[in-house]
Amino acid sequence: MSDRMNIDEDSESSEEMESWISQYCATFGHDYFVEVAPEFIEDDFNLTGLSSIVPYYRDALDVILDLEPEIPIKVANVPLVEHAAEVLYGLIHARYILTKQGLHSMAEKYEENCFGSCPRYYCEGMNLIPVGRYDQPGVETVRLYCPNCCDIYLPSSSRYLNIDGAFFGTSFAGLFVKMFSEIEKQCAARTKNQFELKLFGFKINQAAPSGPRMKWLRQSPSTLNEVKEFNSCEFEIPSLEEEDDGDEGGEDADLDDNDHKDDDGDDEVNDAEADDTEDKNSKKNGKKGNDKDDEEEEEEEEEEEEEEEDDEQEEEVEENNEMMDEDRSRVTQQQLSQSAKPPSISQIQKQISTQRTQSNKSSQQKSLLIQTAKSQIQDDQDENTSNDKFTTTANNKDKFNKDSNIDLQYIKSINPLQEQNIQQKKNIQAY
Repeated sequence: MSDRMNIDEDSESSEEMESWISQYCATFGHDYFVEVAPEFIEDDFNLTGLSSIVPYYRDALDVILDLEPEIPIKVANVPLVEHAAEVLYGLIHARYILTKQGLHSMAEKYEENCFGSCPRYYCEGMNLIPVGRYDQPGVETVRLYCPNCCDIYLPSSSRYLNIDGAFFGTSFAGLFVKMFSEIEKQCAARTKNQFELKLFGFKINQAAPSGPRMKWLRQSPSTLNEVKEFNSCEFEIPSLEEEDDGDEGGEDADLDDNDHKDDDGDDEVNDAEADDTEDKNSKKNGKKGNDKDDEEEEEEEEEEEEEEEDDEQEEEVEENNEMMDEDRSRVTQQQLSQSAKPPSISQIQKQISTQRTQSNKSSQQKSLLIQTAKSQIQDDQDENTSNDKFTTTANNKDKFNKDSNIDLQYIKSINPLQEQNIQQKKNIQAY
């Protein structure tokens, strides 16, 4: 009976210890994963943004934490929920390994060489680090990064090719190398040699199809001038003058270093000088081409400036014409407004007063003319004492006609003045 009790207790304890996370990490092909602490998963802040990426998010989270769902999952949706739980755990794993606990747990696997060694010969079996090239799931599988040659490789076994690269992320490898300085020391202890092909003892040119065309990827600065050039090129593009200065300084430094070397390095120096001459010739040819391009660009700029000046002159002429048209329109509007305005009362009164003064003057002149005419008639009557009545009567008739004509002229001159006064009174009333 005691043995049976012990067996039952062991089985119950094993069931309690085997959580979904531990089972998932222990399955075949999941050696790269680390068990995430349940406290990290239970914190909602660590899971921000994942609900919009993973379907069946709530059910998958309950599966990871070994919780019973509030609503039972349908039988048809069980495989979908299990797949969603694997994706959700992978994305949580990518965030967990960036924390201090996650980095230490991954460091243990790194020391045990769980991720494999670099296949490159000159890296001398440097341990690899899992890394992903994309943070979005479903894009690419996991890759392995070598901190010595700074290159990535595929896993050696096909069982790791089903692991998504987003489950490790793009930031883990860089943070892991900076967190543990021992890795950089291991890289410094290894040689930076690179294999170079030779034909009968002669090196193959880098530009050749079989030459080391990717050599610059693994180069590191060796002199102070190269270090300065590396630091300046890290954030900006150097100009041609700076490159020429750097080449001259590099040649001087190389000459100083070669003075202290043995005779065995003479061949290498000659090869380096030949490469420098080729680079200079290529740069000169490039400069000539650049000079031609600069001349063409200057001509194009001059043409553009001339076109801009012509456009500006045309715009000025158009503006002047528009200003003249506006002034003309304003003048015509003012004239129309002045003509359309009715005369004011003061103006009408002034016109009436002037007309009255003119009429009074004309009436006085006419009265004086009448008096002078009558006086002349009386004088003629007194002087002409002849007995011819016919002549006297005729003369009297002529004088009477003259007087009547004078009166008629006076009446005709008065009538238009009266008509004007009447019209002016009507205008005043209408206004």
